[in-house]
Amino acid sequence: MKDFRPFWKTLANEKAITRRNVIQHIILRTMRSKSEDKQAVLHHLLHKAFTPLKYASDPFRAITEQSVRLYGPNSLLLGTPAKEILTDEEIQQFNILADNIAVTKLLRNYSYFFTRQDISPEYQLVQTAHAALELGNTLTPEQVKNLHFTCIGVADGEELDAVEHLLKTLGLRYVAFREPDFGNRITSIAVEPIAENSPKRRPLRSYELLSFQRKEEIILQLGE
Repeated sequence: MKDFRPFWKTLANEKAITRRNVIQHIILRTMRSKSEDKQAVLHHLLHKAFTPLKYASDPFRAITEQSVRLYGPNSLLLGTPAKEILTDEEIQQFNILADNIAVTKLLRNYSYFFTRQDISPEYQLVQTAHAALELGNTLTPEQVKNLHFTCIGVADGEELDAVEHLLKTLGLRYVAFREPDFGNRITSIAVEPIAENSPKRRPLRSYELLSFQRKEEIILQLGE
């Protein structure tokens, strides 16, 4: 692969960069990456460059509606014939990556973790870890791969019960961890992966992220 940066700079100087050029540039950067998991690199870079539309059937329309496949050495790549940058073999590699850009592969999945915060920060960490472990035991390796975590703190057991009621109302599957040393009460809840464009994420995104309170503010200890 020849250095493609001069062609990119030319487009930038001429203010002629299109969405198609951006995607082409990302594929070239992916090809140059030392990582063996090119698909992961490709999707990561696409996510950094494009903001998905929330709750749309095709949140990556800006990407998927662009045809970036190269149909021969004279196809334009960053405004110049592909043969000026890539060999025939590299054009085939480019097309393999281009053909693997799909909404189902671009969508990220999120798992939400809710933990009550009327226990010490150390216990909050342990309870969340327990819930994550139990959730992980129900998922396939493919579901776990590239899964994003969102940790949320709720005030106490009453609020955690309200979260559980909400999850049932939304029809979301989850696992609840019960702490034996805490009267077998629920201390943390882990929600199964949700696609980032799912409208069911809306209520969950309204919660505040978990942040540890000062120890002197903790009013409840395990075993009480």
